[in-house]
Amino acid sequence: MADRAWQALLKLAAEPAYEATAGERSYGFRPGRCTADSQQMIFNNLSSKANGKNKLVLETDIPLMLR
Repeated sequence: MADRAWQALLKLAAEPAYEATAGERSYGFRPGRCTADSQQMIFNNLSSKANGKNKLVLETDIPLMLR
């Protein structure tokens, strides 16, 4: 029980400082953010025709060769 209390206290102390310095496009484990938000940002970025350029996504599998 004491461990959970210390964890909650540390979270309350550290979270505001971290949120103030976190990047605008940082989504992992942040309050009020989720994977759907990051997916939407990526979709919007790839859908836009900024600078008149179309964007492509290239998906490949690169095998790892171990000797």
